[in-house]
Amino acid sequence: MLLKHVVGGKAVLTPAVRDHVLSARAEVVIGEQHVILKRTVNDTRSGQVDVLDPRTLTTLNTYAVQADGDRPLLSDYLLTALDFLRETIPSSRDGKATTRDLTFTDWFAHVYREARNIDREVVGHLDTWFRTKRTALFKLMSALTDSTVLELSRKLGELKEELRKKTDEYEHVKSFLGATDPRTEDQLRAELTSLRDMLQRADAALASLRHELEESTAADAVLRQDLRAAVDSARNATQDVLAAQDLVEARAAVLAQVELDLSRLDRSTTAIEKLSPFDFVVCPR
Repeated sequence: MLLKHVVGGKAVLTPAVRDHVLSARAEVVIGEQHVILKRTVNDTRSGQVDVLDPRTLTTLNTYAVQADGDRPLLSDYLLTALDFLRETIPSSRDGKATTRDLTFTDWFAHVYREARNIDREVVGHLDTWFRTKRTALFKLMSALTDSTVLELSRKLGELKEELRKKTDEYEHVKSFLGATDPRTEDQLRAELTSLRDMLQRADAALASLRHELEESTAADAVLRQDLRAAVDSARNATQDVLAAQDLVEARAAVLAQVELDLSRLDRSTTAIEKLSPFDFVVCPR
């Protein structure tokens, strides 16, 4: 139990251990690493495991037993040292697809048995919650599966979950339609066929109208061209009329000036005729 406690497991410690043991150390060889694992008992640091150098007993690193902020996990360190893949397997909970991470504790259950469980179970086979992990670990340890198969299994679980959601949505919509529309499926199909026939007839009528519109548009184009020519001619005639009016006004002004000049000449002639009999005398002053 102390060994399980040191490697990060949830060990059932005896009262003697809980009352009198301060910490436990295990000298282990993990892959190519030779280290000492140290974990305290019943204190604030019991959730951490120190990795010590076996010669100097200096602390090389400290790992968390469970996720605790940014501190690395002991499970990841041990699995990496064992060169064992850290995998996430597909699972389900309450009928919904989910995933679970395989940890060193799960792996440890296959190589270390607690005395109280040896006579009544094998690798947690009575624990239904552990069944998925137990099966996946056995396949990985026996080379019966790999990361590719697990990835496909996860995707299969996601697709099943999506299919379940779509099925539920279909059933909800079906129930809603059944409650709001009393017509049977055959009646709806017949109405759909009728609506499709109406749509085809409407498409045909629309095509005919478009053809007629194209023909009328061609005829209107000629009329528009003639109208445009007439408008241009009217605009030119209007400009000519305005120019003629300006010319007439200019000539009328000249004629009026000539008449004024003639009137002034007539008055001058009359004055000369009336004043000619009189002698012009210079005023002495």
